[in-house]
Amino acid sequence: MPRIVTHLRIRGRILGGFGFVLLLLIGVAAFLLIELRSLTGTFDAFAADSHDALDVTEIKSDVAELRYAANRFIVTAEDADYEAAIAAADALSGRIDTVTAEMGDDAQRALMRQVRAADRLYKEALTEIAGLTQQRDSILNQEMVPAGQDLIRRLQQLNRAAFNVADFATAARASQAQEEALQAQLAVVRYLDTNSPADAETARTHIANAAGILAGLAGSITHPERLGFITEGQALLQQYGQKFQELAQAITLRNQIRTSRLDAAGTEMGALIDRVQTAAQASQAAVRAESMAAAQTIQMLALIVTVAGVALGAMFAWWIGSGLARPIVAMTGAMQRLADGDTGIEIPGVGRNDEIGEMAGAVQVFKDNRIEADRL
Repeated sequence: MPRIVTHLRIRGRILGGFGFVLLLLIGVAAFLLIELRSLTGTFDAFAADSHDALDVTEIKSDVAELRYAANRFIVTAEDADYEAAIAAADALSGRIDTVTAEMGDDAQRALMRQVRAADRLYKEALTEIAGLTQQRDSILNQEMVPAGQDLIRRLQQLNRAAFNVADFATAARASQAQEEALQAQLAVVRYLDTNSPADAETARTHIANAAGILAGLAGSITHPERLGFITEGQALLQQYGQKFQELAQAITLRNQIRTSRLDAAGTEMGALIDRVQTAAQASQAAVRAESMAAAQTIQMLALIVTVAGVALGAMFAWWIGSGLARPIVAMTGAMQRLADGDTGIEIPGVGRNDEIGEMAGAVQVFKDNRIEADRL
């Protein structure tokens, strides 16, 4: 047994043993506290990833709402629907900025910046489409419709004027021109609904047919009134055809912007958000696995440290106990032999600085006195 232990008194050894066990318990508690703090950080990361995943899901819903509102406006061309689409775009932009600022993962934050860029492109395309839609409506309602109505009236006047003087050939040709003009207007209406190049070409064909009929009449009519109706009709038909070309160009450009920019930006936003969502879910799953592994590790380490602490405490207690028990047993044996008259034995524990040493000293005095008494 080390000298530092043999020099301690029994009370000191017992208190030292309790102190050692207490220190072990404190060490175990400190270890668990450190590991639990580490696990708390992992739980915080899991909570942050869960929050990011939820935010991205909401952004995905906002994108769907924006695209629905934008396409509804394209179909209806109503101001209220345009305002709803712009409000949805502004709400999406604000949410993207907020989520990007709060997102902790650099890669996901970079993807969100790309989403924001696509969002700006989408809004710019929507604004241009709104301008072209307004241009289309202005051409149609302020120029084409009045010109088309005036054209039909002039052809009707030409028909009546020719019929009144029994010029049935001119009246018939005026009716044919009127039919072509009406067919052209009907094709324009269909084109506005379908945006089909075939319907646009049909409208141009009927306009050209009406123009050919009026040109033929203009070369054969000399009567000032009827010739005036024809000339005015030609001017109105030409105006109608020119404005239809402008209208078709506005629609074509609007559809190109919708396909190449609006829909492309919407698709890109969706794809980018899917990537962010996948990354957030993967990070969430990784942190969940890490949390479970960390919890299992802490449980295992806690068990190991606790068992080791208990084992060390038991070994230390046995060490101290045996260090006390052996000399006491030896002392008891020596005292028994001395009582039986054996004065040649060595008294164990003599020279120790603890209570056992004091007991050994007392027994040594008893031995010495016995030897002196036997000598006398």
